[in-house]
Amino acid sequence: MRRLLALALLLLAACGDSMSPLHVAVLNGDTATVRKWIAEKRNLDVTYDEKSRGLEGNYARRVRITPLMVAAGMGQLEMVKLLAEGGANIYAESNTQLPGEPRTAFDDAVDAGRTDIARYLWERSDRARLGARLERQITAACRTHCNTASGSDANANLVLFLLSLANETQRGRAIGNALCTVDPASPQARFVAEHVKPFPKGTLQCVAFDGTARAVRTQAQREAMIEWQIAQGADLDHVGIGYTPLMGAASTQDLPMLRYLLSRGAKPNQPNEHGLTAIGAAVGSCVMGGPDAETEKRMQPQVDVVEELLRAGADTRIYTPELVRKNIPLLPQCCNRQPRPRAQDRICEVFGMR
Repeated sequence: MRRLLALALLLLAACGDSMSPLHVAVLNGDTATVRKWIAEKRNLDVTYDEKSRGLEGNYARRVRITPLMVAAGMGQLEMVKLLAEGGANIYAESNTQLPGEPRTAFDDAVDAGRTDIARYLWERSDRARLGARLERQITAACRTHCNTASGSDANANLVLFLLSLANETQRGRAIGNALCTVDPASPQARFVAEHVKPFPKGTLQCVAFDGTARAVRTQAQREAMIEWQIAQGADLDHVGIGYTPLMGAASTQDLPMLRYLLSRGAKPNQPNEHGLTAIGAAVGSCVMGGPDAETEKRMQPQVDVVEELLRAGADTRIYTPELVRKNIPLLPQCCNRQPRPRAQDRICEVFGMR
């Protein structure tokens, strides 16, 4: 309700020369004017731009807003139906200026929490073009609607409806992000365990190596959430966003998480679609210059990760020159520099580039 009120105030403030009579009619719920507009075959996709209000307003300014977007954002289902069935373009996109991203009436309905309008628009669509923001929308919706108070009916609960539209990759990333900084006993986790079936396999990336999780959650808290997600059906070796959880921990030099994942059975030689493994993800950068002692200190976490992976059975023999050039382009440059820190020298030795 607050979002609808805020939108109404924003639209009322924007009324004037920039807003068409059709926008005003939609805003006022004037179906007679809208029907007349349709009968006269006038343009239903006329747009207006929010007025600028100083520097801060320019950053939030939204452009090319259609009447259908206004109706969807205001939660006016019958007006949405009237416009869509009259020929309004459900795929029309508005944007923000700096730099913004495309938004449709479907996005406005989701942001307003109107599952009924979002479903109506989706069912009229090709089931593809309106889903560009599904992953983020599911994550945001879960923070609000992953609880028993929001109900378990996908016809009413926004997050369950959005999950029904998403593919497996989107489901995994979205649920993983939603659960990234909560505990297994939280309402969100309990709701997901009960109602999100089957549990997505690719949920572990965020809690395993996302910067926010590392900043705000303890190692024990992160491990507890990983244990819980594995129990629900998450895959420890799933390549979700180009990295497995182990590859992500290696790339961020998170040695405690790396050791924990290995102890749980993560495969050190599990490749992503490009052939990169955890040990390759660990060595994609180097430190040059500065006092030798400081350089060694800065590189030591990287070497520690490499040594831990070697003890776990990581195999660098798979890294042909072609694979290195494709996946770790900085490594040859790091190894070609002279003089090299001792830590860098060890990494180059491991990859046969000493």
